[in-house]
Amino acid sequence: MRFPIRIDGEELENVKSFCYLGAVITASVSCMENIAQRIAKASSAFSMLQKCLWNTNIKNDTNLRVYRTAIRPILMYGSSTWTLTKTAEGKLDAAERRFLRRILGYKWSDKIRNTDLYAEVSGTMHNAEVSKLSDVVRKERLKLLGHIMRRSDERLVKMALLHEPIPTWTRPRGRSSRIWKDLIKADLLSAGFDNVVHEAKKYMAGGSPIHGVAKIGYAWSICRLMTVTYGGECVDTTAGGGARERSRQQCTLDK
Repeated sequence: MRFPIRIDGEELENVKSFCYLGAVITASVSCMENIAQRIAKASSAFSMLQKCLWNTNIKNDTNLRVYRTAIRPILMYGSSTWTLTKTAEGKLDAAERRFLRRILGYKWSDKIRNTDLYAEVSGTMHNAEVSKLSDVVRKERLKLLGHIMRRSDERLVKMALLHEPIPTWTRPRGRSSRIWKDLIKADLLSAGFDNVVHEAKKYMAGGSPIHGVAKIGYAWSICRLMTVTYGGECVDTTAGGGARERSRQQCTLDK
C-alpha cells in the first residue's frame, strides 16, 4: 500500500523509477535499469568517436587509452553503489568486451577467448594491468566503503550501512534480496580482510597490535561491518580506549 507524500501541500507523484543525478532509482532496488542506461550511453559515446578514432590508422594503444579515459567512466558511472548479481556483472563485462573487440579490429563473427582478449589488450598497452570491468567495480566498491568508514558515526550514510534490524523484526517469507552490504562483506573476504578482522580481534582482546592497517579505528569499523561481536554485543567503534578495555573478553566472528 502506498501512502501519499506531500511537500508544502503538494502531493508527489508515485512512480516506479526516476532518474536522479544520472542514476536510475527504482522501487525494486534493482540495478538492471542503471546498467542498461550506462551501456546505452557508453555505446553512443563510442559511436561518436568511430570516424575519428576507431576507423583510422591511430595505434590501438592510443585507442585503448582513449577508451579507458573517455568511455569506461561513462559505463561505470555510479557502479560503486550498485548491488550487482552474477547476471549483471556478466552484462557489464560483455559490454566492455564488445568495445575492446571493436578497437582491436575483431568482427562479430571472429572467435577469441576472453582470456586471450584481455591478454592482447594488456600486451597492446605495454603489459599494463587489465582487469574485467566487474573486478574494477569491486575495487571501486571497496574505495567507497573506505570513504564511508572514515566519516563520523553521526553521518547518515554510515548509520545506514551499519544499521541492524531491531530484535523483534522477522524476515518475510521467501529468499531475501541481496543488498550492498552483502556484496561488501564478500568483497572484504575475497580481498583478504578476514585477516584484518582476525588481527583486530587479537588487538581488542589485549594481544599484539594490528599490522597492515593505517588506523585502529578503521579496523574497528571493519570489524563492526563484518559483525564482530563480543559477549553478544556489537563492537563500539567510537568508544576509543574504553572499547579496548571492555573487549578483553573473547571475541567471535559471526559469519
